[in-house]
Amino acid sequence: MYKYNKNVNKKKTNRKQSGFSFFLIVFLLFFSITLFAAETYEKKDLAIFSFYSGIPNVPDAVVQGLENIIQATIHNLKRFNVYFYPDIYLDITYLPQFIEALKNYREENYDQGTSSEFGNLVVSYDNMKKFAGSFYIIIPNLSYFSEYSKTDDETGETTYYVEMKVSVKILNVETYQIVGDLFMEIEESSKEDITEAESDAISQVGATLEHDIKDIEDFALKSGVIKKEGRYVYIDLGANVGVQIGNEFLVIGKEKMNDKFFEKIVGLVRVTEVGKDISKALILIEDQPITEGDQLKEYNRWGFDGMVYGAVLLTGITGSTIYGGPEPFSVGDSSFLLGAGFSAQSYLNFNLFIDIGTEAYLTSPFVLNSYLGVGYSLFLGRLIPSVSADACYIMMRELSDTNYYGTSTFGLRAQFSIQYLLNYSSSFILTAGYMLSFEINSFTYHDEFGGTMDYSLTYPISFTGLYFRFVYNIRF
Repeated sequence: MYKYNKNVNKKKTNRKQSGFSFFLIVFLLFFSITLFAAETYEKKDLAIFSFYSGIPNVPDAVVQGLENIIQATIHNLKRFNVYFYPDIYLDITYLPQFIEALKNYREENYDQGTSSEFGNLVVSYDNMKKFAGSFYIIIPNLSYFSEYSKTDDETGETTYYVEMKVSVKILNVETYQIVGDLFMEIEESSKEDITEAESDAISQVGATLEHDIKDIEDFALKSGVIKKEGRYVYIDLGANVGVQIGNEFLVIGKEKMNDKFFEKIVGLVRVTEVGKDISKALILIEDQPITEGDQLKEYNRWGFDGMVYGAVLLTGITGSTIYGGPEPFSVGDSSFLLGAGFSAQSYLNFNLFIDIGTEAYLTSPFVLNSYLGVGYSLFLGRLIPSVSADACYIMMRELSDTNYYGTSTFGLRAQFSIQYLLNYSSSFILTAGYMLSFEINSFTYHDEFGGTMDYSLTYPISFTGLYFRFVYNIRF
């Protein structure tokens, strides 16, 4: 007859519990290793001081505008819990003393009720308590400001100029280190009035700050691949931290060498859909298999920028001579023109971009074509086909060894491009397009007495025709 033994069963139970505990520990350890690389960006408290300017005669509207644009730019990033202190102005020359006082407070060497002076700023114990509770402090200063105007003697037209130098220091309160030291030297002009030039300069400060602050390691968005599905990955970042459609992330995986793991960039993804706290991204480059747990790091840039090393433009240009001019000359026949230039494409969202640039055509007289337009891209991994349409401003420059000045004309062009991503920082683009231009019918002659006269061409000059562009594209 079998006799029930409590002790035996208890031992069995303990073994089961021990086995379960061992399994749980192994599972948690494996899970932890899997997510080891998946560092995620965490929102932290950030304090913004008011804009300090020790420069006399700076318009109040400029100081207030700079203060507003910095506050709005940081807030719109959605990466921080932002606290603004409108009555705290800190001259950065007193920053070391401020950091020392902050350190004393955090180490409890700051007596209750104590206030510290930093130039014209007096910080109370209560305010120091608030600053010590933040993770970052942004301290903006204006170090240079100038406004002036110039009037053209010939046209009588006045241009208004604004120059400023803005410094933004970012202090990590926990480490007492300056993690961001941004310096912006801005110059803007306006033919309208000085107010417009001021407004443009302030806007430029905001645009530069928005871009540069993302390059600071502490502020770069970081995430992990939480799921891979075909040519797409899901990341645990969303609208809650300002992720937008079109944002790109480098994928950082682990590579084992000599029993040690090293981080290695293994891919590039581009966000296609944004949720509240999860986003979906298309894989553009996958040098080695992307897996769940791989780290993602924000790849911050203005857009696709490129250098046009060689360009061929097929045109309808024909031989033309000045009719009745004091210094007759001719423009030679040409079935094609070689050229070179610079172009840039900045994406507005996932597919839509702005196309801007300039090209020089190597003919006599020298021709400069500046263009601006819009385009649309499809992303098929490394291969990116695009279509775009540009408005062109074509200018023939001053003719060498003569007093003739080229005139300008306008054109329109449509083009189709194929871009191939060579790596994470460059690509190759092949473009075919057609340009339609208005004709140039005359040149202007400037004599030594200051007089001008227009002379007609026997044959109008037109840049209508098919063209091809070969582009080596550098990403910034």
